Amino acid sequence: MSKLLVRQAVHRLADVGLVEARQGAKTRILDPQRSTDLRLLDLYYRLAPETSFAKDLREDVLEKQYTQGLSLLDVFLRKASPRAAKELALLFQEDGLLTDEALFTAAEERFWTRVAELGGNRILLFEVRFWYRALARRPASPAPVGARHAFYVELSRRLVSNDAALEYYRDTLRPRRAR
Repeated sequence: MSKLLVRQAVHRLADVGLVEARQGAKTRILDPQRSTDLRLLDLYYRLAPETSFAKDLREDVLEKQYTQGLSLLDVFLRKASPRAAKELALLFQEDGLLTDEALFTAAEERFWTRVAELGGNRILLFEVRFWYRALARRPASPAPVGARHAFYVELSRRLVSNDAALEYYRDTLRPRRAR
């Protein structure tokens, strides 16, 4: 292995906060749990999904997704047109989504990306794209596809009819953490 390749690897590890590297000094390994780089989520799910830390992250990731969904829907409801809500509702009308995890996951990603686009907030759109890219290898949802599909059908119906969609989302998905 060449020195250049090793140096590049060390710099990448330093970039995400896993090591501290200074020229002329020893390279120190840092505690990965203290890193604040979100790219570590992908590394945990890709390289060490069975570790206790990766498993514990699941609750935090779900809570983040929940709160981001609230923000996305709030902005969408304030800014998007009724026609936009009808467009979203079409994403969950395919029957094949009820049984196929991959099809459903792709539709779910299109839904949230489109919610962000139609809401018109570029920061939220960047975040949605980041999270779907960073969490491409995240653990599958424990809820069956059919139940998740029914949730999106009802959420879409409420968005179209302007019938307490935000409240439905909040009350249905609010994370319940054990303390």
